[in-house]
Amino acid sequence: MCDFEAKASYFVYLAHYVLFMGVIDTTFLELFGESQASLCAHYLICPLIKAGILIAIYRLYRVIRAKAIGR
Repeated sequence: MCDFEAKASYFVYLAHYVLFMGVIDTTFLELFGESQASLCAHYLICPLIKAGILIAIYRLYRVIRAKAIGR
């Protein structure tokens, strides 16, 4: 498990600013406005959403790669 977390964190580091990730910021601000509370929530919640999406992509990549090489 620790090996997966280390590799996943490296993947998140490498891909932390992918073009579609800006859509999450824009959508969040359009939905909740730009009040002080909304900006604080944006600061705390959006990175967690982005990291979750990237970890899911990495897990999917590992499954597809394992099937491709026959493991």
